[in-house]
Parts: sequence; structure tokens; C-alpha cells
Amino acid sequence: MSDPRPIGVFDSGVGGLTVLRELQRQLPNESTIYFADLGHFPYGPRYQAQVRHFALNIIRFLEKLDVKLVVIACNTATAAALNTAREVFDIPIIGVITPGAEAAVAATRNKRVGVISTEGTLQSQEYLHAIREARPQRPGVRRTRRRSAPDLRDRLAGALHGCGPHSLRPGPATHHDRPPRAG
Repeated sequence: MSDPRPIGVFDSGVGGLTVLRELQRQLPNESTIYFADLGHFPYGPRYQAQVRHFALNIIRFLEKLDVKLVVIACNTATAAALNTAREVFDIPIIGVITPGAEAAVAATRNKRVGVISTEGTLQSQEYLHAIREARPQRPGVRRTRRRSAPDLRDRLAGALHGCGPHSLRPGPATHHDRPPRAG
């Protein structure tokens, strides 16, 4: 018999719903709990220590709900808190940076990977490390271009101008400046 407890998923807003939707598509028989931290939205411009504090408190809350696994569905929170959370909690915790980096490395055809992120994610260099770790599967990846995009909507077109990445990974963070509009 499988573990009937739910999987906990959280983000600073609603961007992590894309992760939740994919999780539910791949694991349709699993129950899930989604926590959107709209009280601290957005995480992007905050200090990493502050984001780590928020994330650890959310994981503590999800742990009290007896989840069997926590998915940090936010690049900024993954960068700030994943390693610490794994040391603090006894439940499995996964983030979105490694899967995003692996997907980017697998998808690139011109051996270049672009990463658009919040300033906190950029400064952590977690994507750079994850891309380097993914390179054994694709040793030809030779260049990674990173840019912080606090106002993603206005800067997306020019954020990576001239670098020519074939694989661009903005990740699930869709909340750099405000929640997406419905419809």
C-alpha cells in the first residue's frame, strides 16, 4: 500500500501552480497541498536570509499537516533554503533549480543555456552549479548566460540579447513584479 499522505508544494505566489499542475499530471493518484505565500510576495527582491526564514516556516507548517514530501516550487526559495531545509527536516524536500537546469542542458542544441531569474537566484549561483552538474550528460554545453530580471515583462526580450541561447529557462517563477492576470 502506498503512502496516503499528501505532497506539499509552495511558492511565494501563484507561479508554482505550473509545478503543481505538472506534478498532478505525472502523479494523478497523489493528493497535494499548495501554499502560496502571498503575504510575503514577491520573494525576488528580498534578502536570501529572509526568504530562507519564510521557506523554513512554510515547510514547518506543511510538516504539521503531515506531508510526505515538500516541493519548493520557487527558484528564489530553492536557492535560499533548499540545502538548509534538507538539514533541518526529516521529510524529503526537492526544489526546482536542478530539474530546470537538467531540462535546459538536455534541450539546448547550440550548447548555450540562458537563465533569467530574480536577483537572489542569480546571486546564489545555484543555477550555474546545477547546469555544471548536468553537463556530464551533455558535455558539449559550454556557455551559460545569466541575467537578473526584476521586471521580467519589460526586459524579457533584451535580457539575453546577443548571447544566442537555444535553451532559455525562466523556471516556474512568473511573479517578478505582480501576480499574473486571469484570462
